[in-house]
Amino acid sequence: SVSLASIAIMHNLVDSNSEWKRYVSSNSVSYNDMKISNAFINVSELREDGILKIGKQKFAKIKL
Repeated sequence: SVSLASIAIMHNLVDSNSEWKRYVSSNSVSYNDMKISNAFINVSELREDGILKIGKQKFAKIKL
């Protein structure tokens, strides 16, 4: 399965895994308005299509 971090990197929302982990540890990542606290979450753990928000200005629509 694919990690949410790799999708964020692939679509240029973050530059690296370490940047992804920094955003997650500072509670700046949410999916459908639910905070993501696990930096290693897989896409298969998400239940439905939704909006990934990183920080205040980075958004991505995720279709499962």
